[in-house]
Amino acid sequence: ITTTTTTTTNANAITPQQILGDPSGQQTSTYWNAWFQNVASTSSSSSQKPFEWYTDPPEIDNLLSSLHLPLSTTTTTNNNNTTTKTRTTTPADTTTTTILHAGSGNSLLPLYLRDKYENTIHHVMDCSDVALTELRDRDARCGERMVYHLADVLLSSEAA
Repeated sequence: ITTTTTTTTNANAITPQQILGDPSGQQTSTYWNAWFQNVASTSSSSSQKPFEWYTDPPEIDNLLSSLHLPLSTTTTTNNNNTTTKTRTTTPADTTTTTILHAGSGNSLLPLYLRDKYENTIHHVMDCSDVALTELRDRDARCGERMVYHLADVLLSSEAA
């Protein structure tokens, strides 16, 4: 008598992203809700991290800094042969900068920039209510200087 044991490994398991397919060019809220629920969920029952499309928020901040946008000033202090650069908003500056995060998903970039720069207001827009809900749930400051929009930036006003 010959006994054969078959073992299935997770390496052959089909992932939710494989089922949903490549997100490039996807434009429906139905697709993106399924994508954020299954691929990039940050709900308490999920071990996923927020999905950053290009790079993490500190890298985007460095890019914005290099563009000299009216977000902050840079001061340099020298202490014991070390140089420290600190970027802070100037208290006398009453200019408010508004930033639109179009197609933000559940990226932490809007929260990161809001927490770092005092004189900013952030409009966060996505067609996925799942992603916006996850981002709102992560917002420890309960929407302070944040405006959430469930909308599709690619949808023309004629189609709305």
